[in-house]
Amino acid sequence: MSYMIASILFYLIPVLILVTFVVSLTLFLVENGKKKREDPAYQPQKQKTAKVLMIASGVVLGVMFLVVIGFILLLMTAVAFM
Repeated sequence: MSYMIASILFYLIPVLILVTFVVSLTLFLVENGKKKREDPAYQPQKQKTAKVLMIASGVVLGVMFLVVIGFILLLMTAVAFM
């Protein structure tokens, strides 16, 4: 049972991080498009919030990718020295 929960979390956490990044990127691009079109619904505070969200989720996504690459390199090194 605990193995199943661990494997679900192992796949779920990276997917959620990736989805969060895609959503924040989409929000940022939509707000940036409103600014360029001079849409009356444009609010500078919303764009700033979307920008901060995109940067934060990008950092989390980058750290996750670094950890994954680190584990892959660690496993390759371990197999090479067996």
